[in-house]
Amino acid sequence: MLHIFIADDHTVVRNGLKMLLETNDNMTIVGEAADGHQALDFLEQNEEVDLVLSDINMPELDGIGLTRAIKARGYAAKVVLLSVHEQENYLYDAFRAGADGYLLKSAAIEELVFALRHVYSGKQYVCSSLMKDQLSMNMQRTSETRLAHSGDIELSPREMEVLELIATGMTNMEIAEKLFLSKRTIEGHRQSLIDKFAVHNTAELVCLSMRAGMLS
Repeated sequence: MLHIFIADDHTVVRNGLKMLLETNDNMTIVGEAADGHQALDFLEQNEEVDLVLSDINMPELDGIGLTRAIKARGYAAKVVLLSVHEQENYLYDAFRAGADGYLLKSAAIEELVFALRHVYSGKQYVCSSLMKDQLSMNMQRTSETRLAHSGDIELSPREMEVLELIATGMTNMEIAEKLFLSKRTIEGHRQSLIDKFAVHNTAELVCLSMRAGMLS
């Protein structure tokens, strides 16, 4: 059972999300809050929260601040942020804070449910429409810019191979099985890539490598 906590300063939105999500098997809403501080108070008293679904814009403590606090306090709960902002800086800020998922409020309920389950399984998720926009912007960048970026980072053939598989959303175990390597070896390659690109997580790694023209 996926235990979900909802944080949003609009009662109608919270009630709507609760009604929609609880129609799905293996999902239950264990609590709700109107701002980040209330959410933290609940998490402090309740261990049975698997995932926090939070609006990015809230009074007192917004979704970004809530995400940072959840990660800093070491809570096990995953965090998925809902936003009306399509600008990439909001997306990057969310993942830098430690978010596990980012969706636009215009996303269909089917995508939201998929994203929650995807994140709960240990993966990260970015709204499909935002990923399409990111790809479109990357394709519009000049080849000179892409070459300038890619020239700053040197990757071995194996690292390039692992990077391409990471971009498809494969887990370490799936990549290890495909390349006939150990999971520990793939974990080492993933961390090496994150270090070389000076990013914090896989989502930033994929975004930056796309910007650099390393992924088609």
